[in-house]
Amino acid sequence: MIAAVNAGPRLDRLPICSFHHRIFWLIGAGMFFDGYDLYVGTTVLGATLQSKFSTLDQNAWFVSLTLRSSRRSRSLRCSRPRAWVAC
Repeated sequence: MIAAVNAGPRLDRLPICSFHHRIFWLIGAGMFFDGYDLYVGTTVLGATLQSKFSTLDQNAWFVSLTLRSSRRSRSLRCSRPRAWVAC
């Protein structure tokens, strides 16, 4: 039989240290740049399509490549367990 794990109270008792602050700022910066990329990308792509500077196919390639590079960078970060440092 598997014993129940009550991890919530144990996690609540952990002290917040500089590691947690770094993770917070890393996630916040990632969300900021992701939002900025989406905002600027959609505005610029719409304008270039309207002015006939780009085609719909080129815009689709642009969006696909940015998503692909984002996925690749995440997989590279996750494959390096030595990057995680304890408090």
